[in-house]
Amino acid sequence: MRAVLAGAAAICLLLTSTPVANAAEWRDCGDGLECLDVPVQVDWRDPGAGTIEIALAKLPAQDQSRKLGPLLVNLGGPDESTDALRRQRDRFTELTQWFDVIAFDPRGFGDSAGVTCPTALPDPLPVMADPAGLWAEHERSGREYDRACSDTIGDLAGRLDAWQVAHDVDAIRAALGQRRLNYFGNSYGTVYGQVYADLFPHRVGRMYLDSVVDHTRPRDRAHYDPIMRQVRADLPRIDRWCAANADCALHGESVLVVWDRVLAKATEHPIPGGSGELTGEEFRTRSGALLLIEAAWPMITSAIAEADAGDASDFLGITPVLPAGLTFHAECADFPAPRYEPTAELIGELRTVEPRIGWKLPLVATRCLGLPGATYPPRPIHAPGLPPVLLANGVHDTATAPSEGRHVASQLPGARWFGVEGYHAVYLSGESRCTREIVHDYLTTGALPPRGTSCP
Repeated sequence: MRAVLAGAAAICLLLTSTPVANAAEWRDCGDGLECLDVPVQVDWRDPGAGTIEIALAKLPAQDQSRKLGPLLVNLGGPDESTDALRRQRDRFTELTQWFDVIAFDPRGFGDSAGVTCPTALPDPLPVMADPAGLWAEHERSGREYDRACSDTIGDLAGRLDAWQVAHDVDAIRAALGQRRLNYFGNSYGTVYGQVYADLFPHRVGRMYLDSVVDHTRPRDRAHYDPIMRQVRADLPRIDRWCAANADCALHGESVLVVWDRVLAKATEHPIPGGSGELTGEEFRTRSGALLLIEAAWPMITSAIAEADAGDASDFLGITPVLPAGLTFHAECADFPAPRYEPTAELIGELRTVEPRIGWKLPLVATRCLGLPGATYPPRPIHAPGLPPVLLANGVHDTATAPSEGRHVASQLPGARWFGVEGYHAVYLSGESRCTREIVHDYLTTGALPPRGTSCP
């Protein structure tokens, strides 16, 4: 009896010391959304470091009397999610049949002590030409970028990794008054989901991870090999599309043969266009991924045709816009910057597997050169007692490849992964009814699709 009373007292203490976000605490913040700020530790390893507030935005369930509870979502980036929920609320309308859909801005983003760095991080290294010198220069640029951001980052420096965010997520769970958390992570939001499942498996209700980023192993040859095979298998799809579409600017020709010809020409003599000119490697950098994305094929085939005729203007207009916030500080806190010698060796090996564009994928990680080192690098998941998790990837997505989702799923007890004929953010894109029905069934009942399920 004394043990029972002691246990009851402990439960009462826990309940009274855990803030619960009741209706009165949520405030109207426009566009049909309600907002709330949840205080969390700046550093979950150092309670004396102070607190910050994590911003939540809620799209309320359509029928509050019948809702199943809250569904916490993070839409990836890493970047703010509350503004994305506001802009893309129509993509969550179906989920509000059952849930209050609640987005949160990770620490350092948006309304969660958001930081905007005064400069932009340099682009990833374009190629391993003059490799040692270029590598060192890129590291210097990264350090300069970090110094320019240091004053605005302040107390969050070194405290942006997924381990810290997972603890923030658990504080949100407590503030919502939930014993177990239902979670929907998209893209980089899947990293936060993996770490939360690893650290707090007994506090997970249902978890759906979409376009999974693998945070369970280093980005080495074993990571890239299956992605190279995927790229090699997917590249001929643009030729098949062009052959079947008379509107394709290269109809009647092989897009890949013409693209190879453009690269060879530009390598010999840069091709001019409007405000500048492009070398072969610059063409490869600006066009590579677009060869794999069906929605981009009309544009990229037209640009290749123009370049083959001697005008690179369309390619010069393809310029990636890198965020000015803490995206790379946060990502590089979870994934270490690559080292020169093994990366050069890896790229040489990958060229033999996929010589056109796939071998360049490891260079994306050079964005982390010169930034502070990773504070929570990849590690296997050990989550005894974790309920079954649902995972999905687009089968043509190279940013978050199917092999990443399958590898994560293999470490989660009872998990189920399925592939979708598509690209990134397979639920949010709304293009696959099959995907939505599987996700809805799982989130509302816990039912998993049969093994081997795939969606058109």
